[in-house]
Amino acid sequence: MSPPNVAVIGAGLAGLSAAYYLQKQGFSVTVFEKKLNFGGRLGCFSDVELEVDAGAQYFTVRSPVTQFLLDKWVKQGLVQRWNPKIKVIGHRTKDVHAVANHLVERWVAQPTMAALMQFFVEDVDLRCQHEVSQLIKINANQWQLQFTDESVSEDVFDRVLCALPAPIVTQLVSTLQPSWLPLLDKVVFLPTQGALLNFVEQPDFDAAFINQGSLRWLANNSSKPGRRAGLPWTLHFDQQWSVINSAIGIDDFISFVIKQWRELNQPSEIRDIMPFSWQHAISLNQALPSSLWDNALRLGAVGDWQMGGRVEGAILSGYHLSQRLQQG
Repeated sequence: MSPPNVAVIGAGLAGLSAAYYLQKQGFSVTVFEKKLNFGGRLGCFSDVELEVDAGAQYFTVRSPVTQFLLDKWVKQGLVQRWNPKIKVIGHRTKDVHAVANHLVERWVAQPTMAALMQFFVEDVDLRCQHEVSQLIKINANQWQLQFTDESVSEDVFDRVLCALPAPIVTQLVSTLQPSWLPLLDKVVFLPTQGALLNFVEQPDFDAAFINQGSLRWLANNSSKPGRRAGLPWTLHFDQQWSVINSAIGIDDFISFVIKQWRELNQPSEIRDIMPFSWQHAISLNQALPSSLWDNALRLGAVGDWQMGGRVEGAILSGYHLSQRLQQG
């Protein structure tokens, strides 16, 4: 008897985690991704050639499931602990980062955070530049996928997992009305505007939590283990400013970055600025059930937005749904 055939839509970390664990359980898995390569908070915003992380900056580990993976990654040399010299700029009472910074173990992958994706995708059938536009239920238990070029998958799938931001999942499955669909209404995403910066003279720290104005985070990519010298720094704005200024022009953005930096009274001068925008950066919702699965439809959803939006949350969402599918 052939193993169940599973389609995973989205090659972000949650989707690849689900694919990884499902294949370990004997499922046949195909992952479809609309982009040229990986998606998600690691893949879309990591430049392997530049060794730069623009999206997720590092990850932390709390779960035994992820700790098991971390131990393996450390032995393989895939990740190392990052011990940055962190500065807190601005004033905020009981700043969590200032008080507990020394207690946090921050981990980074090499040469960028996207290297974690390579671990999960190693034996997976990954089909990039395949954007799914519709799920076609061909009988009570099987699916085909239609793509934006109007072609239809030759393969027939016994189960489908949507590993996409919640609003996109809603668009894709709204006519199918899976039992978990109402839960997605509680998920609200906020963007993060950011930039890669180069300085005339390097600041005297590796990373900074910024509690003044609209800037929130600045990190020197070269300070991360295994990275070469002279890399750009990553800057993130706060979510409120990012929402209000989502359509800001490049010239205005650059001028505002320079103005905000000068108002922080830091000695380093910015030399150049490369803006970027991260649309689905932060999810505002309470934790959802660990697995979103409709057994009648054979349809599920995964994403870091289920479990707090962290890198570990993406891994665990894929893991938990794979366990649910194993139960039948």
